Amino acid sequence: MICLRRDARHQGFSLLEIIAAVTIAVTLTVISISYFKPAKNISSQRSCDLTRQVLQNDADRYYELTGQLASTDLHQLKTKVFSGTTLPKCPDSDKAYTRNASGVVSCPTHEATRKK
Repeated sequence: MICLRRDARHQGFSLLEIIAAVTIAVTLTVISISYFKPAKNISSQRSCDLTRQVLQNDADRYYELTGQLASTDLHQLKTKVFSGTTLPKCPDSDKAYTRNASGVVSCPTHEATRKK
């Protein structure tokens, strides 16, 4: 006769099996998170570069129309003709873009890592 009743010691998972499964899950999670961080940094950098380029184009148009460089804080570009009523900020750090003496618009956060 076959006994269908299981011994109470063999029901469920042991504590050692649960600890091993949790350890594996946490390890895989930590490894996968490290792969997502560089992608976020790259997308933030590209978004900042694109926004900076749009402001650079607006600053160049301002120079062509007026014959003067926009101020270093770019406040002359806050019109409907150029960037709109509010100037865009760096999408990563929320800092304002600036213009240097040669007319180049830069981001204080990403300027060191920007491709020249």
